[in-house]
Amino acid sequence: MSVPIPDWLLRAMEVLIQSGTEESVEKAFEFARAGLPTFATRFTGMSGFGEAKERAKLPILGEVFKKRRGAFLFGGTEIRSLIPPHEVIPTIMSVPLWAKESCLDDKTMALFAITPRVDRLKVTQKFGNIILVEPEHGYFTRMVPHQALAVLLQTSPDDHSDWSQEWKECLSVIERLLRRRWGSLLVSFNGGAETAKEIKAHAKLGWPVLLIEDSGRMTEELAKNESFRAEYPNVHSALCDVESINFKLDELGVPKMKE
Repeated sequence: MSVPIPDWLLRAMEVLIQSGTEESVEKAFEFARAGLPTFATRFTGMSGFGEAKERAKLPILGEVFKKRRGAFLFGGTEIRSLIPPHEVIPTIMSVPLWAKESCLDDKTMALFAITPRVDRLKVTQKFGNIILVEPEHGYFTRMVPHQALAVLLQTSPDDHSDWSQEWKECLSVIERLLRRRWGSLLVSFNGGAETAKEIKAHAKLGWPVLLIEDSGRMTEELAKNESFRAEYPNVHSALCDVESINFKLDELGVPKMKE
């Protein structure tokens, strides 16, 4: 006798180990057949480092992307304080998570996580899979369950990956999606050296990039770099307010939710 699979199990996050690029693309197309718009938005930038004044602006992006649709590609993790009650420390990865929390059953938005295994994976009852504990910074990093797919990157069970592998794998996923006539956009907020490398990689390939101008660190620096902007007209920027960001997202073709 065949027993129907419960809805909660059908919605459960799938985890792939190793590269996972082809599987990520196939999963995206599976969701596209079920109504997902064929557009990938990649989020990069601020993680555990950055000033509080910039971090306080992240909810603005969360509000904007609650009304956008397609595949959201990001690191797939959440940073929490090591001090009870272990509150969330907002990062760029909070943006797609906040957006999806507003429409958990909506198939026109799907989260795709590319997560480097930079330490031993710890499985806990309260917080699920924890990929990194950093007492020197006062926080831990966990994988968040309400995403369609998580690709956990590692070279082997004995060798860890590194943070640069996240954006490199995302670049590979987007390249394959573009071959299949998808649209894409890189959205960058704050961030350091690896963020700058990712921005420049997208810029050199001629892919659309949106820099949040007043978000600090490398994103703001490149947004203000006149020679860089002149060389790469596919790099756009917007102030961190709802109206400015929405104007650019409309211009760059990021799908909206249906009213």
